[in-house]
Amino acid sequence: MRNALFLVNAALLVAYPISWFTPLFAIGLMEEIKLDWRIFGQEIPPLFGLDQVSVITTVQTVWADDIYLAILITFFALVAPMIKVVGLLLMQLNLLSWRLKDFTYFLGKLAMADVFLVALGCVLVKGIDLGQLKILWGTYFFSTCIIISIFVSLLSTIQRS
Repeated sequence: MRNALFLVNAALLVAYPISWFTPLFAIGLMEEIKLDWRIFGQEIPPLFGLDQVSVITTVQTVWADDIYLAILITFFALVAPMIKVVGLLLMQLNLLSWRLKDFTYFLGKLAMADVFLVALGCVLVKGIDLGQLKILWGTYFFSTCIIISIFVSLLSTIQRS
């Protein structure tokens, strides 16, 4: 069991960065309107449509507008989960004291705040009917990484006791 938890936790080192680039959802004000017109031999691009949003594109967009909010999002979505996974890996390899297990578990809870923000954004856009929102596979992948990380941390702590 200990080896399985170690392998799952090590896999999160790869899965987290992949999840940051996966499309969480597609959002737009109106449905895409495709015109089959050509002007000077050039096809007119679709009007409106949906823009895909990922964790990285969100951080990039927010960084341009509000540095402080971007730092918070970067910490919750990128830094906290990776510190937690690396810390737990070091504990599993007995290179770091297990006294820090509460701190790593706390970091996992902070990472869960990002999932809450994604869910809140989806509910607001759909509930207020401001536009169109399609939840994409990246939302499930990113959320699953965080939930698996919490369970690995919990099971590792239980097994260590």
